[in-house]
Amino acid sequence: MLFITFLKRETIELGGQQISALQLSLTTDDAQADRNGLRLWVSDDQRRLPLRISATTPSGRVRADLAILPIVRQ
Repeated sequence: MLFITFLKRETIELGGQQISALQLSLTTDDAQADRNGLRLWVSDDQRRLPLRISATTPSGRVRADLAILPIVRQ
């Protein structure tokens, strides 16, 4: 079972932009439910875009961010 818990609202920086986000905790029903410290940030708007995910692994902390690329019209 996966539990998703709202932690806090915050502003994060992605691609040089300040974006309003909601930080969520992803845990399971294991005895050590939060052992990997899995966190997900989604945009604080109606789209709820996934912006960032992070976790703590035996090798250290890992993080993946949404890439924001400029649109070039042709």
